[in-house]
Amino acid sequence: MPKIRKSTSKRSTLKHKYSIQKKIKDSKKKVKKEAKKLKAMGIAPRKLKKGSGIPNIYPYKEELMN
Repeated sequence: MPKIRKSTSKRSTLKHKYSIQKKIKDSKKKVKKEAKKLKAMGIAPRKLKKGSGIPNIYPYKEELMN
């Protein structure tokens, strides 16, 4: 007969939680630093255009856009 074990808790220790937060903070800091270097060199990252929020099937979209 196989032994039935209780499942272990998924709760993580605070040490683990804070180490993850630190890694996230460091990686974001690194990305910002790289972006700052590129900006100083004159290379700007591409920005995505936001949509107007008007669906294409709307009948008077062109008039509304103008």
